[in-house]
Amino acid sequence: MNAVKQYLHQLEYTDKEIELFLAVYQYGPKPASTVAKLSNTERTYCYKVLQKLLTDNLIQQTTEKNTKLFFVANDDVLINRLHSQIHQLQKLEDSYEEVKQELTLLRLNQQTRTPKIAIFDGQESLKRVFQDILLTAQQKELLAITMFIPQTFASIAQQQPKYQQAFQSFLEQAEKAGLTINGVL
Repeated sequence: MNAVKQYLHQLEYTDKEIELFLAVYQYGPKPASTVAKLSNTERTYCYKVLQKLLTDNLIQQTTEKNTKLFFVANDDVLINRLHSQIHQLQKLEDSYEEVKQELTLLRLNQQTRTPKIAIFDGQESLKRVFQDILLTAQQKELLAITMFIPQTFASIAQQQPKYQQAFQSFLEQAEKAGLTINGVL
């Protein structure tokens, strides 16, 4: 069951949405009131979540004796949802150039200058810095970059194990991209 929950989390569903999806899947066609009882969820909230799952095509609805029943039509609903999200993201990516042009126009009309330095703090910020370095190197088609005192990153990673994964991932991604990291002391 953990694999299913992790998969649904990756599709950005909440714990309660996952719980209700699994209840509908496990118990078959049931009215919202029964699903609510089975999952120990308040009925009106349960109904709202079921409506969201319907909108996302994870579950289906039928009517039997004037009662709406919710069910999962087939085992491919999760992969179908993934494909739908991939398609939506592709459409977003395809329209990005127009968005970028509009943002550039807004920047040109800006009255003040944007700072070129940003301060980052914490593990997620470190990941963003590394991602920014890799993205910039990729956009500029660089084969190598030189960093001042790269040992500082290694030393931080040794002192703070939680940063080790971010640093290691950066080095692996750089290697995959064919990017050489040179260090200057």
